[in-house]
Amino acid sequence: MAGRCRECGAVYSAWILADGTVEPIGKKGGCRCGASNFETLSQ
Repeated sequence: MAGRCRECGAVYSAWILADGTVEPIGKKGGCRCGASNFETLSQ
């Protein structure tokens, strides 16, 4: 599935965690812009 950063719009392959959080694969610290809030693009 894909996730998009809510701050800058960067798109990453992502996991959906058990609590519903979207986490980019390989980017545990968040987006390159420093944000950590993502939304799903696909499931």
